[in-house]
Amino acid sequence: MNLYLMRHGQTDWNIERRAQGRTDIPLNETGIKQAKEAIDKIKDITFDLVYSSPLQRALKTAEIVTEGKYPIVVDDLLIERSFGDLEGKSVDEFDLKAFLSTPLDKSYNKEETNQHMIDRAKKFIDKLPEVNNVLVVTHGAYYRAFMMALDESLKNGDYNSLYLKNCEVVKIEMEKYR
Repeated sequence: MNLYLMRHGQTDWNIERRAQGRTDIPLNETGIKQAKEAIDKIKDITFDLVYSSPLQRALKTAEIVTEGKYPIVVDDLLIERSFGDLEGKSVDEFDLKAFLSTPLDKSYNKEETNQHMIDRAKKFIDKLPEVNNVLVVTHGAYYRAFMMALDESLKNGDYNSLYLKNCEVVKIEMEKYR
């Protein structure tokens, strides 16, 4: 199975460098444009399933990039990390270095731990049916957790080096990980 993981388009909070987490921020004009441009990245792929986070920035991205060709399955396991008391705060309003160096199983300031996100990603992976092509539209922190769920060795590296730009698509050949 080929899994195509896509991050949602840009929001105003992305520009402001605010921790969005589960705050349901819409796409801005640039985010809508990015999603429209991303259509070309996947236009030649026939998807058996399309999944999206329930947050509007991901769901709207999924709706735009699929152009109404596929039903979209909204799955709560794909929701962005809860950033607890940091949600809505600019990265200039907290100690970003301390936050980024927090152990995977610990919380810096009441946010969902990275390990909890990794466990959510494993649950999603485990329930995927055997099909050919799946599109998943989700979030940046979820992408990191997803990759660690697939490859345990990534837990020993720099978690934050796993970065997905807005509307970037990554193809993952799941056979390599099963």
